[in-house]
Amino acid sequence: ESPSLLLRDPGRPPPALLFGCQTGVGRTNLAMAMGALVLHHHRGAAQKPDFPHLPKTSPRDRLRVIQTFTEMVPKGQQIVEEVDGAIASCSEMHDMKEAIYEYKKKLEGIGEDYQIQGSSTKEYFLQRTLQSLERYFYLIAFNYYLHEQYPLGFALSFSRWMCRHPELYRLQAGMNCAELTVTAELVTKGARVLVADERFCPDVLSTAKEMSVANFRRVPKMPIYGTAQPSSKTLGSVLRYLTDAKRKHSRIVWINLREEAVLEGNEQIYTLREPGLLEELIPVPGASPQQLEKLEAALKGDLLKCQKWLEVYLEAEKQMKMFKSCLTTQEIFSQQKNSCQGLTYRRIPIPDFCAPKEQDFDRLLEAMKSALAEDSRAAFVFNCSSGRGRTTTAMVIAVLTLWHFNGIPEMSEEEIVSVPDAKYTKGEFEVVMKVVQLLPDGHRMKKEVDMALDTVSETMTPMHYHLREIIICTYRQGKSGKDERETQMLQLRSLQYLERYIFLILFNAYLHLEKKDSWQRPFSLWMREVAAVAGVYEVLNELGFPELESLEGKALCTLRGRWQAQGATSRPFRGDFV
Repeated sequence: ESPSLLLRDPGRPPPALLFGCQTGVGRTNLAMAMGALVLHHHRGAAQKPDFPHLPKTSPRDRLRVIQTFTEMVPKGQQIVEEVDGAIASCSEMHDMKEAIYEYKKKLEGIGEDYQIQGSSTKEYFLQRTLQSLERYFYLIAFNYYLHEQYPLGFALSFSRWMCRHPELYRLQAGMNCAELTVTAELVTKGARVLVADERFCPDVLSTAKEMSVANFRRVPKMPIYGTAQPSSKTLGSVLRYLTDAKRKHSRIVWINLREEAVLEGNEQIYTLREPGLLEELIPVPGASPQQLEKLEAALKGDLLKCQKWLEVYLEAEKQMKMFKSCLTTQEIFSQQKNSCQGLTYRRIPIPDFCAPKEQDFDRLLEAMKSALAEDSRAAFVFNCSSGRGRTTTAMVIAVLTLWHFNGIPEMSEEEIVSVPDAKYTKGEFEVVMKVVQLLPDGHRMKKEVDMALDTVSETMTPMHYHLREIIICTYRQGKSGKDERETQMLQLRSLQYLERYIFLILFNAYLHLEKKDSWQRPFSLWMREVAAVAGVYEVLNELGFPELESLEGKALCTLRGRWQAQGATSRPFRGDFV
């Protein structure tokens, strides 16, 4: 937490450090590496470390999470090399870094998965790989901390410092990037199946008949629309509707928010899913739009090449299909460019059921800013799979952004809500009010977000999906889950929904405070330089419902626990650990 032992008497030589655990290997090795790093800084990090000389690893050998760290952090390369040196100097009995690659090799070497003592071998080695990598990653984070805090006499403890660097928690939560390496072979060999979107995306708003796409809606009096995923056929009719004589939108920015690989086959939209978990979308977390499009293009190529009858799941039944035509989402939209000149298509993948990441807000704002700079009357259309969660979140972000461009409407008098949990239905949770108190004019920031949520929610009453009201509903459902798995899932969801609401309030505060500079500083940077310093992430690191239950020992209340759980899955491991 605060390795300040060595600051006490800089004139004297440092004490000897002796570590021990049960066997003197695992935990001892970790502590020895930490000790080696601390002593290295004590001697002066500017000096060449007297660690064993290591062969340089090429970036290709580096795991993606470590590579990202070196690109993201000033002196990242040096920080990692120092850790590698410290590990090597303590590796007489056990090499912590080597262990990662050994487990990874075993994991990827398992062809057909088999069970050992009732659990999957792949799962066992995946967990071992992740645990070893996490330990290595935390050593790197610790060394980064020493670089920043040693000169400052450890003004911040390690855990508080981590809250100032939420990007490290984000990185750590996205260590398993195997989905980027999957191929359509999984489908052609039957390990995964293609599931049509409509199977799990009911048209709750009954718009498919008129608009030929499910859950299509518009924010009242604003050029902001939301919808389920269109196919090449249905996209045409939506665009004709938007450009007709009544609406006259000459510039349309269509933003696809899907984080999973999506393909159109024989004019139907499909995603890859696990046979035993059909209702679960398979996101490709942390993928850039380019990576997703590359993945979709590769899947398309494989599917067309195989020319086999494949089992697909349609709205209510299973069928065998052979794909004669196949399109990626990019191609679906490119086809419309000729008939709709003013169409711009963007892929901005955001995670489902939770707050968009800081950079997702940047991308959404950037897309809107550049469109509005060219045409102040531009229309914005958002889609995810069903047009519900991610779409609604993006629509609210768009409403707030447009209000800042065109003027925020007058706030109506606060309505009296007389329902059970009225206070919570209005979002007045303790943790929300803590954040509100940290923000300049925080109550107004929250009220404006509430007004935006109500405005967007008006368009989708049959969905019963209000981004704020769903928080307490989900929390209450979690208290009566039918089994442990459902209870845990609902507990996580309620916290994610709470966090999403807080992020929207923070984003609105950012729009107010950075308006004078036309939002030159991105939201993600503002969160690091302003919100983090004000203690926002420390509040988010104790996220929960303390007015309803104790937070004691609840891992999901912490940034690390919650963000990690977000990416956790019961799906079998596929692809390569990169």
